[in-house]
Amino acid sequence: MRKAIRIALFGALISQPAWAGTCETDYEVDNLFEDMGNTEAALRGLDHAGASVGAAKLVEGLDCLSDLLPAIMVGRVYRAIGGGLYVGGDPDVALMWLRTAAEIEPGFSYTPETMPDAHPVTKALKLAKMEIEDSEPVFVDKVFGDGSHFVDGLGVEQPMATLDRYHVYQRVLDGTESFVVEGNAFPDPAFQFAVVEMEVDTVEDEPEDEPERVISTATVIQHKKWPAERLALMGGGVAGLAASGVFYGLSAQSRGNFDTSTSVADMDQYMSSTNTFIIGSGISGAAGVGMLGFGVLFFVVDGDPRPTLDIRF
Repeated sequence: MRKAIRIALFGALISQPAWAGTCETDYEVDNLFEDMGNTEAALRGLDHAGASVGAAKLVEGLDCLSDLLPAIMVGRVYRAIGGGLYVGGDPDVALMWLRTAAEIEPGFSYTPETMPDAHPVTKALKLAKMEIEDSEPVFVDKVFGDGSHFVDGLGVEQPMATLDRYHVYQRVLDGTESFVVEGNAFPDPAFQFAVVEMEVDTVEDEPEDEPERVISTATVIQHKKWPAERLALMGGGVAGLAASGVFYGLSAQSRGNFDTSTSVADMDQYMSSTNTFIIGSGISGAAGVGMLGFGVLFFVVDGDPRPTLDIRF
């Protein structure tokens, strides 16, 4: 018997959000690089009006971003927005962006070469750092809908974000939708599910006769061996962990170069190299831990984690 079953999942039907269609063109990562660099240059040059315009352009662009926001850029973009709004005469909104930047990169501080100590943005960032102490994300009592979900460039499984600051929420489902949100006020599309209709065959299976079972007795004898490869595994594991540390150090150096770069080409280069070194560090570390753990296991089980079996009937 075939039955049509209609399953309505939690949430509204997929539909165009009421505020969709406000983006005349897609805003891409290259546009983000350019506007961020222009805003930073205006801040360094004490061009407060230019920095304010640049910050407003960044906020508007983030709401129309057609690419995933690269995690490496988030803190720097938010600092540029906060700095431009701060010198433009909107300190309350500026601090909401700077708090998020300080939350994401709590160890970041402007250097005298990038922003003098007397610059108002330097002081504003220090204030934002003091205001984020004991801040914890707050959950929304809802369930994310279909697709993948990102907050400030990082994938998330549950709707949660810190309050009193701005975030960029993105949903990837047949494309990327981006929204600038305050606190944990996620937009309606974050919680939309599809209605699924599917046909299910309901057929009763007739019981089959069980075949006769032939039971034999067997004697299992376990032999333990001490393979010479165990020392190679231990050495390889240590080498893998050491390589992971080297890659991590290189990624930190490349990340520093990204934070101080001023051209789109340099930003692209250092973002790519940083990601490469981070991936290399993770792969080497995982391989090292695996080999080291497997080598240790040889000792734990008296030399071979794989017992050999002699079967005798």
